[in-house]
Amino acid sequence: FPSHDTDREVEELVSAETMFEECNNGIVKTLNEVNSLYSNTIRFLLAEDHKELKKQLQRSIELEKKLDKKRNNTYQTLSTLPSPDSVEATHYYILTLDYMKEIAHCISYLIDPVYKHVDNNHKPLTEAQAKELNLLVAGVDHYINQVLSVLGNNSTEKLEEIYREQALIIELNKEAHKNLIKSIKKN
Repeated sequence: FPSHDTDREVEELVSAETMFEECNNGIVKTLNEVNSLYSNTIRFLLAEDHKELKKQLQRSIELEKKLDKKRNNTYQTLSTLPSPDSVEATHYYILTLDYMKEIAHCISYLIDPVYKHVDNNHKPLTEAQAKELNLLVAGVDHYINQVLSVLGNNSTEKLEEIYREQALIIELNKEAHKNLIKSIKKN
């Protein structure tokens, strides 16, 4: 006969696994949404599509609100766990929500000035700027797809490759900033 302690441990393990699974599903949904928002924003910036940029801004605000609500309801979610001994799962859940909220905030923070740029009828981007942005979009898309693959396979094999991809994106972004400054000084 199993002891009550063993039953409780199994129940906590199932709850912890369920929470980890829920967190991973949330990460996947959020990363897919952020990737879509990012690539669409750049595409609509290059096309100077005011109407579609406004939709992207609204989507990003909705994502941020949804994650805020989820984070604000953390207590209710955690109180449904069978035991307070699920500290690791709880900690992971809270960290995941905080990171997802931060990602959602960052994408809104990126989309808002893009929308304002097009809304204020600033001159279009140059061909070189468009090329740099398209390289960044491709890099971010590849990076996010690698992260999603790791999450989907529950594997850490590609982490070094992901770190290298991240460093490459950061360098591309730095170069784009430097080129923008050069362009501004030139004109």
